[in-house]
Amino acid sequence: MFNLIKKEGWLPATVDELVPMSFIGQAAVNFFQTKLKVMTQLKMTDEQRKVTLRDAQEAAEMLLDIEARIGELLPTPLEARAFGQTKDGSPMKAGRRILPEGVDHKKSYEARTIKNHPGIVDRIKAQAREREDLATKMAVLNAVSYERKKARQTLQGKAGG
Repeated sequence: MFNLIKKEGWLPATVDELVPMSFIGQAAVNFFQTKLKVMTQLKMTDEQRKVTLRDAQEAAEMLLDIEARIGELLPTPLEARAFGQTKDGSPMKAGRRILPEGVDHKKSYEARTIKNHPGIVDRIKAQAREREDLATKMAVLNAVSYERKKARQTLQGKAGG
């Protein structure tokens, strides 16, 4: 499924279609991670491992693309704040959730962060390929956090000096 989506350059146009793909994508990445560990333990050939690693990397990268697309389609934080909130902090409009089922405040924040930092996403993807590893959402979020912290320190240094 992910190969077809990547080949055709097609992702669904609605969050309601993307959210299940995100869950499926995460399950696929988890499967590949487990498979790679088992392959290492069973001392499979390098060729077998490389084929599986390539498939795993494609699934992991597609998952990041899906998350970014979700971030594009969600209401902005400003739009969300204009409405009330449910008990779990999810925005509501006229008694209805603004965020679709399966998307809470945390997931929406992560998806928007991934969408807003395509350069970092591309860098994480490239680094993961070089290291023969998988590009993950956590790696992207940690890199964004690091860049923000570094920018704050630079600003503080200029303000103090």
